Amino acid sequence: MISKAALDTNFLVRHQWGRFTFTGPILNLLNNADDDIQYFYTSRSQGDPAAGVDDFHIHPMEPRTWRLGVRVAL
Repeated sequence: MISKAALDTNFLVRHQWGRFTFTGPILNLLNNADDDIQYFYTSRSQGDPAAGVDDFHIHPMEPRTWRLGVRVAL
């Protein structure tokens, strides 16, 4: 089985000012509502047949996220 393709775009701004380094990454810049990871395997949940059920299991992309960071060089 082949999973479908997904586009994940991130953006990073970094600025150094003296001993300080400021970072501002934006994750999932385009705010895509897609699957980040897809696995295909046999699962066995309660009520399923003993042989299990073959299916895709997914982890959705996180929504657009902006983080800020500061680093100080000693």
